[in-house]
Amino acid sequence: MERWAWLLRHAGALTAEQVNRLFPDQVFTEAAGVLEMIAQSPEELIEYNARLKAQRDESARLLYAQQQGLDIGRSEGIELGRAEGLQLGRAEGIQRGMLTGQIILLQKLLQLPVSADHQFAACTLQELEQLAASLQQQFGVGRP
Repeated sequence: MERWAWLLRHAGALTAEQVNRLFPDQVFTEAAGVLEMIAQSPEELIEYNARLKAQRDESARLLYAQQQGLDIGRSEGIELGRAEGLQLGRAEGIQRGMLTGQIILLQKLLQLPVSADHQFAACTLQELEQLAASLQQQFGVGRP
């Protein structure tokens, strides 16, 4: 009760961030947000409510489309899938490139024939990892 009384007494002089630092509990965080909203000018409050309504409307539209199996959300789903696929593809490409470079370097250091690009392309990521580990082991055995 004392914390609530203190907060209400000093709320006008505090920002939401200050309240969050002083009282990290979820209820005080929510209260700070409400107090901040109340303190806004009428124009800011109207803009805030319009943004909140637009966000809720979009979430509801996508949820409804998903529940009904409609094509409304299909394009959004396709775009999200493409973005995720590109991100995963880039990550795997970087990993494959690093492993390939490591393998070539180890093959040269061990004075072995260097594999061709088409040989690397035919390998899975796991096979490249195993080849790199094997070459590292060979390189480590001959060193003091």
